[in-house]
Amino acid sequence: MKSSKESISLEDIQRFLQKEISFESDSLSIKQIHKGFSKDQKYIMDDRYLLRMFSSDEVVQRQQEADTIKQLAQYSDTIPKVIQFGLWEECELGYMLLEYYDFFQNSIPSWYNQSNYLNRSTKEK
Repeated sequence: MKSSKESISLEDIQRFLQKEISFESDSLSIKQIHKGFSKDQKYIMDDRYLLRMFSSDEVVQRQQEADTIKQLAQYSDTIPKVIQFGLWEECELGYMLLEYYDFFQNSIPSWYNQSNYLNRSTKEK
């Protein structure tokens, strides 16, 4: 298996989901997305779930994030529910599996990319 510094294929993700997370689906569709403000590797699965993968160095901080999301989800139906959180040791990655709502993808402008954001924020200072 690959380390987190190498590119992980969609086939690797699918095997991981079926083996480690027990994610069962005969017609599992996985699509990587590149929108958002985080450096996470993000994948939409069956248009119902969002898999966020991040460096294993961030697991403690991200566990706190998952716990916070779980608490907030009790108060609003617009907060995605955390389905599972864990560590993919073979690839040195942490992961968070969440419900996926289509409006998340549409809430980030298509013109956005991190370099534009960083360039604007540094010019404003």
